[in-house]
Parts: sequence; structure tokens; C-alpha cells
Amino acid sequence: MKVLAYISVAIGTVALALGIYLHFVVAENAAIAESNFDNMPMLIGDSYYGSPDHSADLDAMSLKTDTGIVVFFAGILAVVLALVPALKKHKSAWIGVVFGLAAFLIGALYGTHMFS
Repeated sequence: MKVLAYISVAIGTVALALGIYLHFVVAENAAIAESNFDNMPMLIGDSYYGSPDHSADLDAMSLKTDTGIVVFFAGILAVVLALVPALKKHKSAWIGVVFGLAAFLIGALYGTHMFS
């Protein structure tokens, strides 16, 4: 059970780190891309829709959702793996539960349209 607790802590740590990266880097780039997506057609006309900038903006916006889904499921995995050791009184497994829940919430914020 100790090994399972340590695995869940590792997965939870990676998921939380990816969630923090998602929040501070990917979401900011997606906001800039969404602003470009809204304003560029008015500034340069319809030629924006076939340009590489349009594709880059769409990719940046979809990267936010894709990364959010990965963080969402990694958080669920960390919690599920940590539940059994946590119930068997391994204290290190509770770290995996907390990290997994935090990653789950960040992934739910960005990976789903539940909060938009």
C-alpha cells in the first residue's frame, strides 16, 4: 500500500504542476489568442481566416481545453489510487488525495464548460 500511496503522490504532483502551468501560462496565451480571434477580422478583414495566425490562435485556444482534460483525468487517477492507502491509514496517501483534488478542480475549470 505504501508504494501505491507514493505512486499517487507522484501522479498528483505531476497533475498539479501541469494544472499550475495551465493556469498561469496556457490560459493566458489562450486569452490573448481569443482576443486576436475577436479583433483581427475587424482590423485586417477576411484575409485573417486563411492565415497562419488564425490557425495558431485556434490551436492556442484548443490547447487550453486539451490540457485541462489531461489535468482533469490525472487528478481523478491520483485520487482513486490514493483512496485505498489513505483509508488504510497511510498518511502520505492523503497528500496524493489533496494534490489530486486540486488538479481535478483546475482541470474541471479549464477542461470542461462546467464553469464557463
